[in-house]
Amino acid sequence: MYDELVAELYDLEHDSVTEDIDLYLSYAARTGGPVLDLGCGTGRVMLPLVKHGYEVVGLDASPHMLDRARRRLSGLPEARFKLIHGVMQDSLYNLPEETFGLAICALNTWSHVHDLQQAMEILEGIKKALRPSGLLILDMEDVAGRRPGNGEVLLAGKFRRGEDIILKLVSAKTDQANSIDHVTIIWDISSSDTLKRVVFEAEMRNYTLGEIYLLFKAAGLKIENVFGSWDMTPYYGQGDRLIVVGAKGNI
Repeated sequence: MYDELVAELYDLEHDSVTEDIDLYLSYAARTGGPVLDLGCGTGRVMLPLVKHGYEVVGLDASPHMLDRARRRLSGLPEARFKLIHGVMQDSLYNLPEETFGLAICALNTWSHVHDLQQAMEILEGIKKALRPSGLLILDMEDVAGRRPGNGEVLLAGKFRRGEDIILKLVSAKTDQANSIDHVTIIWDISSSDTLKRVVFEAEMRNYTLGEIYLLFKAAGLKIENVFGSWDMTPYYGQGDRLIVVGAKGNI
């Protein structure tokens, strides 16, 4: 679970990520709203969608991430957005059926769903929430051809927060039998006279396109398109990203 400080550190790293926004705006223009942002975090994707006039419902399990999203969206018409605290597998079934034109899981959110039975139940819930013509976008890191993590600690970034210097270290150890990375993220925050270490641990599933295909089929969804990057370059078995666009219907 993201606490208040981890939510702030997340924003420091991801606020500048905008390369995926045009992808979501393009599909929102095609489907119309409302848009369901699953794992909306601090509202990074919600903000441009709301600014472009779409109604957006954001769902996240972390109240601290939602607090930051609420501050980010302050000043925009409240009728255009709603923030819901909860986990996907429970909250989806409390949403009105056949309401949303588009559902999105941006920037590796889907990889946090590492149990396949749970993944199928969530996809079934998304299907119920989508209109008959609605679409779903899952955006994940592409793991095809990637070497399994061996637990080595690597420097992943350097940031500033006022006078503080923050080093981000990441260690990933891959459970190849279950396709899960056990990830440890360390932020070392140094100021003029202090050093603070923040540690966050997570499990991330390494989904393949084949797994997504089977999950979609079991949930009554079909794959409409697969991209290997945020600029919607087609996926040819390996790419920077694995972006799957799904629709209702049989594969």
